[in-house]
Amino acid sequence: MDIESKLTDRLVFITGADGFVGSHLVNRLVDCGADVHVFVRATSSGELNNIRHRSDDVTVHRGDLRDHLF
Repeated sequence: MDIESKLTDRLVFITGADGFVGSHLVNRLVDCGADVHVFVRATSSGELNNIRHRSDDVTVHRGDLRDHLF
């Protein structure tokens, strides 16, 4: 299967993107040409540790999954 052709321009949303596993997934998906949106925990520093080098390649959404929307 040619996974790269299936991911090109595909919208992908990754939770935990700045963690160990998530950051490796981000790298692979960006390299495949996916439109990557990442969800990372909002922190006081706002630092991205593991995906800092990809900040121009992804759309970052900050928040907490425990937040109530309604």
